[in-house]
Amino acid sequence: MQIELNENYRIIGGRKQYILQEKSTVLEGDNKGNEYWTNEGYFKTLEALFTYYIDLRVRCSNTTTLKGLVRSVKELKKEVHELLEEARA
Repeated sequence: MQIELNENYRIIGGRKQYILQEKSTVLEGDNKGNEYWTNEGYFKTLEALFTYYIDLRVRCSNTTTLKGLVRSVKELKKEVHELLEEARA
């Protein structure tokens, strides 16, 4: 299984777990500019994966106020909800 969440994140998984992956780019050396996927976490349930995904995205944001933090969480929850709704359609 491989499901794209957006251009930077995807879910891969098998029979026993889900893995959240983030796209990265090699910054130096012979492979500079090449893209690759890094494993961000391993999860037993999709609920746990999406909770982590929201938390990860909030922690990586440039938010500097509580109001901005709350807005970011709401936007990410909406994003996840829309992804799940699309999957149900």
